[in-house]
Amino acid sequence: MIIYIESTLFVAIVFSVALLFWVVRSFQESDPAPFLSTFTYFAFIGQCILVVEVVREGSQNGIVFGLLLIEVCLVLFQILTVRAQTEMTSKHYIHLLESNKLGNITLGQIENWADVLLRITGIDFFPEFYQQHVKVGGPHEKRRHQAVSILPSTEFKCGADGITPQKLIVPAENRRFLWRAYAMICLWCWIVFIISTLVARRHL
Repeated sequence: MIIYIESTLFVAIVFSVALLFWVVRSFQESDPAPFLSTFTYFAFIGQCILVVEVVREGSQNGIVFGLLLIEVCLVLFQILTVRAQTEMTSKHYIHLLESNKLGNITLGQIENWADVLLRITGIDFFPEFYQQHVKVGGPHEKRRHQAVSILPSTEFKCGADGITPQKLIVPAENRRFLWRAYAMICLWCWIVFIISTLVARRHL
């Protein structure tokens, strides 16, 4: 019983610190780390702390080290997922800018503008969440409005017949797989972390 209480307490502490860290960064920064990415990395950090504790106590438990290896692989997959979403968003912006360009604008210029838009908006795996649950608009929505506002009207067609903040959203069918992978990787990171905590506490 004590093992389960200690494990639950440790996991709860890591979870609380991750949540506090994300909340503080959300208030301090205009572009904080995504919610699920933060929790994925904190699950990994918690796992590393656990392994250090196991080694310090002299307990050579192969299961804990094996679970750490799984956790490392999950974090790497999360990084690749974020990169894939970034690349997809960039391609979407390039296509959108090409479709609404005015005059002779080179591909290089369009790519530069797409990069500027991406730096402002960041990536957005699941905009439907805050569109449905946050009535005043989420941070990504505000940044999309800012991104459209900097586009020169002499080079790109903006407005209802051109580029709008809503059109900067990558189509749902294109990002659905990455969003699900992104969420599931975070979930499995915490499952592995919890299992590792239970196993480690039995041998400490």
